[in-house]
Amino acid sequence: MLNGPGDDVALAVAVVTTPEECRRMDDRNLEAGILAVATKAWKWRTAAVHGRGPACGREDPRRGVDTRLDPARSIGTMSSPLRAYRVVLVSLALVLAACAPASNSAASPAAAPKAEPASACPFESFDAFIERFGREIAFQELTTSDPLIVERYDTAAEPEPRLVVQEVVLADVAWPVMPRLDLLGGRGRTYAVAPSADGRMDVQVRTPDTSDQQTYSFGQSPCWQLQRVVDASI
Repeated sequence: MLNGPGDDVALAVAVVTTPEECRRMDDRNLEAGILAVATKAWKWRTAAVHGRGPACGREDPRRGVDTRLDPARSIGTMSSPLRAYRVVLVSLALVLAACAPASNSAASPAAAPKAEPASACPFESFDAFIERFGREIAFQELTTSDPLIVERYDTAAEPEPRLVVQEVVLADVAWPVMPRLDLLGGRGRTYAVAPSADGRMDVQVRTPDTSDQQTYSFGQSPCWQLQRVVDASI
């Protein structure tokens, strides 16, 4: 039970510290929240002392306490620093006690670690991707763009071979679209993997000392996929 100078200020703090005010306090720092509650309490207490405000002179149904204040007791009449310090401590304790459940419940979700979103792509590493792409036709079908851009030379064109660019729909692509890289050595062919200027990865398959050369360009959209094939054979 509060008895003595400053108790009306503490009661005012208890009245104005509503759940809504506590939730707003959670959205700002504690010092700013306490200052806002104290300012609101002072206005409420001043109105009550001078007979203004809807809460003055009757019981507050939200709190179940009598909010009628004694006009003779005013914080302005306290000359003792110890009394002022006591009022501040009591008011602070009331604010923290009133807001403790709300603050704890609001802090719990923030304390939980955020789960990293799982990647929908089967491979982030291009080395792992290209190894599987070369050996599994079914995987090639899933990771080839539709349509696939194919560049090749028309050797029957006159007076010289002409470069032809086509967009081949996935249903018309001949599988496997790229040979197995780990078997090229046994067929006298080689391959090299290098990044291109536009951020793609190029796989060049060739037969030394001939024009038999194909370049397979892969890009991320958002996962790795074959997007272009350039057949430089003449």
